[in-house]
Amino acid sequence: MTGQDFSRRSTQDELMDTETVSFQEFYQCLRQLEFINICTLAYRPTLQWLKRMWPHVPLEQNIFILDAGSGGGDMLRQIWKWSQKRSFKVVLMGTDLNPWSKKSAEEMTSKDIPVSFETADIFFLNLPQQPDFIISSLFTHHLTDDELIRFIRWMDAQAVRGWFINDLHRHPIAYYFIKYVTRIIPANSLIRHDAPVSVARSFTASDWKIILEKSGISQARTRITWFFPFRYGVACTKT
Repeated sequence: MTGQDFSRRSTQDELMDTETVSFQEFYQCLRQLEFINICTLAYRPTLQWLKRMWPHVPLEQNIFILDAGSGGGDMLRQIWKWSQKRSFKVVLMGTDLNPWSKKSAEEMTSKDIPVSFETADIFFLNLPQQPDFIISSLFTHHLTDDELIRFIRWMDAQAVRGWFINDLHRHPIAYYFIKYVTRIIPANSLIRHDAPVSVARSFTASDWKIILEKSGISQARTRITWFFPFRYGVACTKT
């Protein structure tokens, strides 16, 4: 267990971001990621934040939620289920740079769920209106620090009510656990390579404090929360 430096973010590329793979392999990767997300309680941080934010929104209007880096759309499907149980009115939109994400998400999402998926660079996304909330899940570790600062500033400018980042905690236990688990469970080559790399590219609480400060976001508006197992939620309120 030597050689991996956890004191700073890794710059190693993920295959999902750099390699040309078939649509079927990419689709299979997103399917397996959804299974891993369910097993690791990955949706809980975002849903808990929305639950805290909801008393502050007018229930008679549709609440527009944008998922940046939406991948296979599983986070939005979970939000839809959550909102329907509470009779909340939501408009859901996911965007991702990879066109196969849109195709995969549309195949995985029931036609009964009113959610739209777009292929676009987030900074040039043509939005029908300003989102009430912007969320991202397992997206920010794909970015460099400079890109992440730009992304946070963009979210803060675009979101009317607030934004939430849900991503991994860089830690040896998380790294080696996912590295060896993905060798045991059925997982394609993208998952086996990218899962531990994702952890190595992710964040500590200290990282988040520095990034938020460089982004010009007031500490009074933010909260950094650790979630089991090895995940951070970074919340920012606008109102």
